[in-house]
Amino acid sequence: MVLVYPSLRITFKLKEPLDCLLNKGRVYTIRPFAVREGIKRVIDGRTNKVVAIASVTKVGRVYLSRMAVKVQDKYISLSNFVEFSGFNSLEEWIVALYKVTNNTKDAKLYLYEVELLKKIKNRE
Repeated sequence: MVLVYPSLRITFKLKEPLDCLLNKGRVYTIRPFAVREGIKRVIDGRTNKVVAIASVTKVGRVYLSRMAVKVQDKYISLSNFVEFSGFNSLEEWIVALYKVTNNTKDAKLYLYEVELLKKIKNRE
């Protein structure tokens, strides 16, 4: 398999979800804006270094008032995604979300699945 170095990127500001991706091979991440799906470079926002190549897929729109994500026409509890969020609980995940996003109450939030394709060796 030939892996092309992608021009698109996704940045993780928090250690927990990035570690989840690198250690478990997958992470669910909530973003306050729409992200283009596809193959991307994974950036550690703390060091600004490329640490991996991953596939990013939109799961659905997040509604914090329901603590759910809307997939097609069904609402699915966000608690179903906590195991691969990098956090120990839904509450911990939401608190972290509020810390890294501005004005989350009014933002349109989206849940994405990020699947690890390749770790970049010189990530330190």
